Amino acid sequence: MKDVSTTTKLIDTQKTDSGYQVLSEITTKMLLVPEAGTTITIAGENRNHLDSSATDLHSISIALTKGNDADGYTVVGDEIQYPDEQNDETPDMINVPQSVPNSAETRESSDPFANRAGLNYIKMSKYAEKWTEDAPGNKMNPDFPIYDEKNGNCANFASQAIYAGGLKTTFGNSLQIWDDHVWTWNLAGIAKASHTWSTAQHNYNYMKDSSGAFTKENSPWRVGQGGLIYGDWDNDGSFNHVMVVVGYINDGYNSTPVICQKSAPRHDYPFRDSVKNAPKTTRWAGLQWKAEW
Repeated sequence: MKDVSTTTKLIDTQKTDSGYQVLSEITTKMLLVPEAGTTITIAGENRNHLDSSATDLHSISIALTKGNDADGYTVVGDEIQYPDEQNDETPDMINVPQSVPNSAETRESSDPFANRAGLNYIKMSKYAEKWTEDAPGNKMNPDFPIYDEKNGNCANFASQAIYAGGLKTTFGNSLQIWDDHVWTWNLAGIAKASHTWSTAQHNYNYMKDSSGAFTKENSPWRVGQGGLIYGDWDNDGSFNHVMVVVGYINDGYNSTPVICQKSAPRHDYPFRDSVKNAPKTTRWAGLQWKAEW
């Protein structure tokens, strides 16, 4: 690590019986420079450094403490708030786009970075980088749906990157919102996305079984560029989160994926750090970009 900086944004403060409860958005930016023998590959390019950032929502408990000389306040608790992508109800949408350019139809059949399903992992990775590069990274592409942060935008964002990479959506109507064979941001009849677009578990089901663009990878550590890593925070059998793999760091012996995500925002972030900061109960799974032409 070459340099690190932290910025804080106060979201809310509530008075409690013992002190205060503070909700704060904390962003950490890191300049990562590899040691000799270590390589960084992002979106198909070798890089000599990594501009990495992470933003989390912290719930901080501050209590009044009494001392010999004067009273003061002490931080007695700091808990990261994880968005909850509900899989049993439709997420609250706060932005409904009027139209989206169908970039998926512009793929050339001779594209050397696209597989048989039409997914170009370079374009997918660059989209993920573009929309997370300015920390805190909360800016979402207004051409697509945007969900309330209590539900999270991780699957919504991953779907956008996949679509930008060239995978075509499928047609569906409002009665097929739960259909794991339908993947679209705008179902016919109502302007709502299918759950395969907006929630992690159903996104996993579609990408694994119906997209033709991915293969299952049992170890998330082996997922390469253009792949997806899913997290089940409580290990209860349902994925809560998905991240886009945009590259990897390799020291000649070990390799770790580099990811971009929303909810909470991460830009060019080493997956090993995601594992360190995630709940200890988390179950991980991965989908590999299918190298098939």
